[in-house]
Amino acid sequence: MGDHGVQRAGSEKSVKKGLALTAVGLMMIAGLIIQNGCASVKPVDQDPARSLTSEETAGIKIERIHPSAGGQMLDMRYRVVDREKAKGAIKRGAQIYLVDQSSGTKLPVPDMAKVGKLLQRPDQGKNDTVFWIFFSNPGAMVKPGAKVTLVIDEIRIKDIIVQ
Repeated sequence: MGDHGVQRAGSEKSVKKGLALTAVGLMMIAGLIIQNGCASVKPVDQDPARSLTSEETAGIKIERIHPSAGGQMLDMRYRVVDREKAKGAIKRGAQIYLVDQSSGTKLPVPDMAKVGKLLQRPDQGKNDTVFWIFFSNPGAMVKPGAKVTLVIDEIRIKDIIVQ
């Protein structure tokens, strides 16, 4: 009976250790988000006609997409050029994901239990504000130089080059 109690205490320690590691992981992701949110943003070199289309349909301009978190995520920065259109496009419940154009693989926005979806919505702020969205990139499949398509419900923004 004494041994059983020791095993339970060890098991409780394992659970507490797991919870602590999860909390540390969430804090690291939050730190990356805050740190990258303050970084300067370089626009992606894109065809002006394609940017105009994304601005007209979604009210946003894709600034850049680059690997983050050791390549396991893709960090997209977008600038709001028309707040009302952007609010309508990137709303709660909208299906938002990237498609790797070479493989057709869908890369979703991670939805974490305690944090929620890893994205900023343009509910607040004003035009010319830069927001972020993270996408899962399992196995660092999508590399710099790859082309992706951003899908927001019915809106498709194609040929975005990952930096």
